[in-house]
Amino acid sequence: LFAAGPAFSADILQVYRDALINDAPYMAARSAAEAGREKMPQGLAGLLPTISASANTVWNQNKYDASNRPDQISKDFNTHAYNVNLTQPLFRWQNIVQYGQAKLQVVQTEANFAQASQDLILRVAQAYFDVLNAQENLKAVRANKQAISQQLEQAKKNFEVGTATITDSQEAQSRFDLASAQEIAAESDLEVKRYALNVV
Repeated sequence: LFAAGPAFSADILQVYRDALINDAPYMAARSAAEAGREKMPQGLAGLLPTISASANTVWNQNKYDASNRPDQISKDFNTHAYNVNLTQPLFRWQNIVQYGQAKLQVVQTEANFAQASQDLILRVAQAYFDVLNAQENLKAVRANKQAISQQLEQAKKNFEVGTATITDSQEAQSRFDLASAQEIAAESDLEVKRYALNVV
């Protein structure tokens, strides 16, 4: 699964890159940081001027019917209106305070995100090295089982030729059974550690 040397470094970096994309607590912290950074422009908005504009047009159609004149008089025209308002608050203490609070909230958000980033590094490293440790433990248990297996074979041969007692053979068998149980436990522990790494 893992190699030593430069490949080892590449492995743990790849695990970390994958965790940056897939780890739920880190992604939640990143989203919270992005939302927290928006507090600054929101606080600044209370100090900036606001501008609004409006426009309208009205068509006027007038006809005059003069009884003493045979022709009608028509006066048609169009009226346009434009309006632009610029409002600049000169002094609003609550807006100044709100902007100061927004700055502090952004600092707190960045600190929380930095903590989440450090936490991710620690969790990745812990899970990665737990897998390595479980692999080495399984190797050691299997090597021990192999040695005990050879001792068991030797004890059985010695018992067959009469140079050892049945007790010696049974003790060797019990040590082999214990080593087999330890191997199963080490394999299970490795699977648990691999699952924990996959979760990260």
